[in-house]
Amino acid sequence: HLAACGSRRFVMSHLTGENLDGMAYDKDSDVLAMDFVRSDCIPAGSWFTVNFPEISQVEHHPFSACRLLLVNGGQTTIVRFLAKVNSADPSSWTARVAKRVSEAQAANPDDRAVFKEYRLHGPYGVVEVSPKVYRHILLVAGGMGITPFLLMLQQILINDTHSVGPTANKLSVTLLWAVRSPPVLEVFIHDLHALKGKLAQAYPNIHVEMRVFCTVANDPVGKAQLAPNPYVRTMGITCHERPDFDRELDSLSQVWAPHVQKHAVREAQQPAAAAPASPEKGAVRKPKSESDIRAANYSVATYVSGPTSFTDAAAKALKKKRGEFSFHVHVENFKL
Repeated sequence: HLAACGSRRFVMSHLTGENLDGMAYDKDSDVLAMDFVRSDCIPAGSWFTVNFPEISQVEHHPFSACRLLLVNGGQTTIVRFLAKVNSADPSSWTARVAKRVSEAQAANPDDRAVFKEYRLHGPYGVVEVSPKVYRHILLVAGGMGITPFLLMLQQILINDTHSVGPTANKLSVTLLWAVRSPPVLEVFIHDLHALKGKLAQAYPNIHVEMRVFCTVANDPVGKAQLAPNPYVRTMGITCHERPDFDRELDSLSQVWAPHVQKHAVREAQQPAAAAPASPEKGAVRKPKSESDIRAANYSVATYVSGPTSFTDAAAKALKKKRGEFSFHVHVENFKL
């Protein structure tokens, strides 16, 4: 069933296993991967509910889309969902799904259709990523909260919604990701590194900074797992006991401030072009005032995603910094 509602589409699918491109379960990271075939475009920040009737007729669980793979000349979309398995509770929905996938992988590694049918409802909760509106985009992720940001970064790369000419305004995209488990970090870090490189190569006016820290400072086993990761050096991954949002935001403010002042001065010095009269109201659009310029430069589109304790701590730190920057915050809480 497909229903249109304004500019958004809500799709409710009851499909056979043929539309399930593949499933995999990684025991080291406790991460379950699910790939679904779609014929429509998936907006950034969207999430779906997934149901496997063979596991439960009534349980529908929400998952954020984290990656798109366009095939058949862009006519078909493969959407990937990554979920953290609640292995501490064998009766949980994710644990039962992971067990079924593990058994299927052991019996026949080439059999991608683990389930005969599934129900996929969505997309919901579309988040607008507006490079034309904001000079700064801040993504704050805790653990599996990184999943929606992978798709956001990918769609900034795909959509080309920003100006890239010689006079274009620079766009700053900053990702802060705190992760507790080195195996979980390994699931995502390759994609993050690749996206950062592609964005830098395709759009010189986009400055992408990724600050990844693994909270294993007091965990010798975690440190040992993290040490051989090749991205520790190339991505500057650091170890902490816990995320220090105040310190990170202070550091970012020092990075943003000179950039903001430079653009504010440049825009204030530019002569205002006369705008054409509006055919509806017959009014002439006023040139940007100093307050408008300041608001555009000091506004930060901020997306926070992760466990509730993590998002609460991030929101508290952002509130402290609101005197210096205007953080327009969107929060999503993740649970197992």
